[in-house]
Amino acid sequence: MDLGCKSEFAKLLKVGRTSLYHEYHKQKERDDEDIGKLKTTHIKNPRYGVRRLAIELDWSEDKTRRIRNLANVEALRRKKRSRHSKDSAEIDSPENKLRDYWELRNPDSPRDGYSFAVLTKPELNIWAEDFTYIGWHGRFLYLAATLRLSTREVLGWSLGLYHDTDLVCASLEDALRNNTPPDIAHSDQGPEYLSRKNSNLCENAGIKMSASDKGEPWQNGYMERFFNTFKEEMEHKIRNCKTLSEVYEKIANWIYYYNYERIHTALKMPPKTYAAKLQSAKLLQDNSKKVPKMNASHSLRLPQSAYAR
Repeated sequence: MDLGCKSEFAKLLKVGRTSLYHEYHKQKERDDEDIGKLKTTHIKNPRYGVRRLAIELDWSEDKTRRIRNLANVEALRRKKRSRHSKDSAEIDSPENKLRDYWELRNPDSPRDGYSFAVLTKPELNIWAEDFTYIGWHGRFLYLAATLRLSTREVLGWSLGLYHDTDLVCASLEDALRNNTPPDIAHSDQGPEYLSRKNSNLCENAGIKMSASDKGEPWQNGYMERFFNTFKEEMEHKIRNCKTLSEVYEKIANWIYYYNYERIHTALKMPPKTYAAKLQSAKLLQDNSKKVPKMNASHSLRLPQSAYAR
C-alpha cells in the first residue's frame, strides 16, 4: 500500500496516518499502566482536577486529560451555601488597605478587572482571615483560619461551636504563636472581626486591620478559595465523624496535608515547600522574631472547650 492509499485509509477511519503504524496492544498496555497510576493518585487526592493531577504525575495536561477520560475519573465537587450573622459590630470597619496593591489587568480596559498578584509578593507580610461553617449531626461547627498570602500557608486555625469573636481571635493567636506579626490582617466586615477584643489583639501585636467592602467577598478571594477547597475535600468526611474530637483530628490532619503535601496550583508545590524555598532565598521574613506571648487559655482542645487551637 503506497502512502497515498494509506492517507485515504486514515481519513476513512478518521485517525491520523501515523496511527496506522502504531502497535495497538503496546499502547493499550501503556494506557492501562497510566490509568492505574492516575486512579491511585485520585484515591489519595479525590478533589484534584487535571492541572493538579498533571503536576503530581509529571504529565502534560493533555495526557492527563486523556488518561482521566479513559479511567472515567472526575474530581468531586460540592454545592455552596451562604452564612449569616445577627450580631452587631463593636467598632467601625477599617478601610480596605489591600486596595493599594490592586492592579488593573489592562489599564486601557478597566472592565477587565483587577489583578491581586502583588498581594502575594514575599516582601509583603499580609495575612487573610475568615471562617466557615460545617454541618455536623443536625448542627453547625465553625472553623476559622488565618493564611499568609505570599505562601498560602495556614498559619493558625480554631474550631468552635459558635461563630463569635473568641473563635476568630483564637485563630489569629494560633498564627501569632510561631510567626512574626503581619503588617496587615485582612478580613470581611463580620462582627466577629469588628470587635474590641480583635481590635485590641491586633493593636497589641502591631497589626493594621483591613476589611473588604460589604457584599464584596471577592476582595478576600484567597480565603474564599481556601474554604471552598476545604469543603470540597472534607465536608463529606466530617459528616461521618461521631465525636467532636474526631472532627478536630480530621481537620488537623487535613490542614497538615494542605500545608505539607497538597499541591497548590499557583505555586506548583505545597505551601510549606514554597515557603522553605523563599526562606532559603531570604525572600521571606524571619518568623523567629517578635513572636508575642499568647494567652494559654486558647490552647484548650475539643471537646473540653468550645474552641480548639
